[in-house]
Amino acid sequence: MKRTIPILIMCIMLGACAPHSKSNTSDPIENLVDYLDKQGQEYVFRHEWYEGGSFLKTRISYSIHCIQPKASDGKKMYPDVQIMMRRKEELIDSCFSAFRWGCSFARQCYHKENHVLGKDSVLYALALDGLDGEKTELEGTGNYEYWNVGYKAARAATLRYNGSKEIKDLQMDYTIRESTSGETPFDMQPLVYFINKKVEQCDSVEVYNTSYEYTAEDWQDLGTLLGEASLAFDYSREGKTTGHLYVFPPSIARSVHDELKQRITNHYIRSNPQQTFSISMSQTYSDPSVWFLKIKGNFDWQPYLLKKTYKHQSLQAAMSDDRYYILVLDETEGAYAIPSDWMHTLRIKDHKAERIPEK
Repeated sequence: MKRTIPILIMCIMLGACAPHSKSNTSDPIENLVDYLDKQGQEYVFRHEWYEGGSFLKTRISYSIHCIQPKASDGKKMYPDVQIMMRRKEELIDSCFSAFRWGCSFARQCYHKENHVLGKDSVLYALALDGLDGEKTELEGTGNYEYWNVGYKAARAATLRYNGSKEIKDLQMDYTIRESTSGETPFDMQPLVYFINKKVEQCDSVEVYNTSYEYTAEDWQDLGTLLGEASLAFDYSREGKTTGHLYVFPPSIARSVHDELKQRITNHYIRSNPQQTFSISMSQTYSDPSVWFLKIKGNFDWQPYLLKKTYKHQSLQAAMSDDRYYILVLDETEGAYAIPSDWMHTLRIKDHKAERIPEK
């Protein structure tokens, strides 16, 4: 990126855009994270991932996608669209400025660029802090370097950029790893208790048994019929996954959403970092305050490679149609698969989807 925005660069480097605890640090990446967190969702999409075990791994990702729209029939682009595109380009420039400075600030820096036929590909990987007793290493270089490269460190950051005159895509990852007191099995019972208690407190909560039975033919449909999936032990695509779907009405949907998110953050991430969980949270496009949430006790997919019924320790939740949906999976026989529109799907059988009855 050749163009820079002096005011934004100064805000990033000096942390002068707004008074905040992080903004006063000399760390350009922490300042960048603080700065991106203040942007609206129309400019930056924010995602969070957590992995527990012998190390608690926290990763925050920011995505900026900028498409230059083309005016049709000689009409000029709407002013608000022009402002948004210009704003996104400024944010991309600010990310590059922070990483350029961060490259000299970091303990180790990996930097690679490719500019061919008007297309730019840029990769930065920074090791910001080392972990006591552990060697800081660069991992993931090779054939899929752009996607996999990153530092194994206590604190690291990665910037990936692909751009042309019409389309610009940037993803920034900020990762923190903390050593825990060991590794213990994941326990989802407190969450199950929380859900059951909410069901007892409100008569209007709808509870459904779910059954998703897929064949190899169904795997060709990557739309509503098939969402998340994993092959069975013998590479078979035949399988059945069962569970329970809880639908909370609009009157309590938001409060249950907020309380569940808070409970998972406090109980699992802060109180039990050594449990072997995997948690992902991402904003929805329709409402920045609503997060799509997924938590699993095993996150390496290994159970589906074994010739036995797998008992799940997982749930996912999301807001849709002003209702809050929580899907708790029970078990899988054979290949694992659930529909992408699991919020409204009760059963998959004979290549057909049975949806929740309309009220």
